[in-house]
Amino acid sequence: MRFVAPPNWPPTPEGWQPPPDWRPPPDWPAAPAGWQFWQEERPRPSVWSTLGIALASALVLGSALGAALGSGDDLANDMGYGFGRLVIPALLVGGLWPFVARRTSRWFIPLVVLGIGALITVLVNAGQAAP
Repeated sequence: MRFVAPPNWPPTPEGWQPPPDWRPPPDWPAAPAGWQFWQEERPRPSVWSTLGIALASALVLGSALGAALGSGDDLANDMGYGFGRLVIPALLVGGLWPFVARRTSRWFIPLVVLGIGALITVLVNAGQAAP
């Protein structure tokens, strides 16, 4: 558990915990109603875990998209093309996410970004397939 000061209080140093008998100065504003002073600390995700999730998702989603949207002449080539379209966004999102994520971030945000990339891939391929 970590101490989290209300937004209308002066910032506290990282890792600071009030002593048991500590009380805020009387001139500080009251905390918002229902404010939780002690919150569960969630560590940031590791680079390897988000890279693994992102690449696995790109492999499954990209291969499925390639198979579904490909020409059908060469299934392996179509699946590889679909994976190739998502591997760079997967590497970028999976590698950078731990550095930009806040401690309370949601683990599924990189997958949402990959889903957006997959949607763009579908739209691009649909546009190319149109006569």
